[in-house]
Amino acid sequence: MKKLFISLFLLSVFLRIAAQNEQPKDSTSLKRPSTEINRLPQMTPSSTSSATLNREVPIHAPINADSITLNVPPLPTYIPNLPWMDVKMGKMVSHYDPFVMDYELYDTFILSGKTALSTFSTYNTYPTMGTIIQAGANYTYRPNERWELSGGMYTAKYTMPSRMHGSQFDIGLDASAAYRINDHLRIRLFGQYSAFGRENSFNGYMNPMYPQSCFGAVMEWKINNVLEIHGGMERVYDATKMKWVTAPILYPVINLRKKK
Repeated sequence: MKKLFISLFLLSVFLRIAAQNEQPKDSTSLKRPSTEINRLPQMTPSSTSSATLNREVPIHAPINADSITLNVPPLPTYIPNLPWMDVKMGKMVSHYDPFVMDYELYDTFILSGKTALSTFSTYNTYPTMGTIIQAGANYTYRPNERWELSGGMYTAKYTMPSRMHGSQFDIGLDASAAYRINDHLRIRLFGQYSAFGRENSFNGYMNPMYPQSCFGAVMEWKINNVLEIHGGMERVYDATKMKWVTAPILYPVINLRKKK
């Protein structure tokens, strides 16, 4: 009996020792963690310059976890030059001149002792309303000291109100004839024809600031070599009322240059 007990004790010890060893096909065996750790690749200066930002760079992941990749989006390389941005500093500013594109150019070319050519070009901005762009030329002929004849054409583009109807185009003719009664009085007849003024008015441009068809007469009174007073009547197509109206004319003229 004593020998049987000793044999059973030795058999149990042997089984415990055998259970501590891994068997190749043992289903209860544990996987040991790998001692190798994924590290970022070492990049030389040459490889760094040629690497792109959107390349997938592997990073090291926790043990027994799925692989993880890092996607780096490309950085912006272009900053638009908007009117309200400071070009030198590349930052937002709180002020912007709405009249930065406005200009008025006038010039006169003396072709001969009796003829002259005058040109004009203007760009006017009206904040919250729109713009008016005009350009044209006039030819003037003075056969003698009493008569003065002139005629020409103009083009115009206006966006008033720009938010409602966009831009509109116009082209027209103008002419005038002046007769000097004496050294202080001169009468002038004038007229202008707008090819698309009335049509643009019906399209919604109820604004009298752009060129329109008209005709009338004024009397020019020369007080001295510096000051003149012009007054008369004008028949003009009123865009705000969409009909022809008669309007008075009265304005001063100041001559800054002394006439020889």
